[in-house]
Amino acid sequence: MNFLSQLSVVDMATLTMSAVGLIGGIMSTLITMNAKYYEDQRQLRMGVGDFAQKILALRAEDELLNVKALRREERNEEFALAHANNLRSQKTLARLMMDLLEELKRPASPTEYELLGSALTANGDPAGDKYWRLAIARTTDVPGKRAIINQFAYALVRHGREADGERAFAEALASTGGDPVQEGFVHETRGRALHAIRKLPDAKAAFDKADAAYMRIPDEGARQVWRESLASARATVGLA
Repeated sequence: MNFLSQLSVVDMATLTMSAVGLIGGIMSTLITMNAKYYEDQRQLRMGVGDFAQKILALRAEDELLNVKALRREERNEEFALAHANNLRSQKTLARLMMDLLEELKRPASPTEYELLGSALTANGDPAGDKYWRLAIARTTDVPGKRAIINQFAYALVRHGREADGERAFAEALASTGGDPVQEGFVHETRGRALHAIRKLPDAKAAFDKADAAYMRIPDEGARQVWRESLASARATVGLA
């Protein structure tokens, strides 16, 4: 207080202006840093989304490759090379996507976690299970959870973990509550998974179970739609 009492009016005005300038500078810096933070976060989110789209496209290409190989439309050596390159690309993108999510420090969407799980499982990386379970945990509706469990089971069977996949299919089936559409779809997905690993008699039996489930659909129109869809799926893989 003694120091302030000794200051002239000019000194006080100068001191006040300096303090105001300092506070203004601090506020400007904070605003700039905050804007940069949100811009960085936006760029990271865009990067995650971009990698997710690329993984999804590669997964669709690999499914088509598998169908062509099973239908003898592609030579074994060509399929093996294309399949291996596809999976390596998926794993590379998954790792980059994981790095971005680590920087983002925010949970991803169920779909993004599912894509990570799919890419890692396809490459034999057990870390994929973590992302599948995160996708399931972050999905709030029962049909959505069932769909992801179904895809998890399919990936496990197709990529060398048949016993684990069968347990996941049983989990998905238990969640249908006897609904013939959902039950049929689980059997149908299992049939496609078994077909992918060339267990054709088991695949046919699974497709038959799907058809039996769809036959229980009360509405005739819906029943016909689902059975026609199943018949198309069976014809595609040569198990009509």
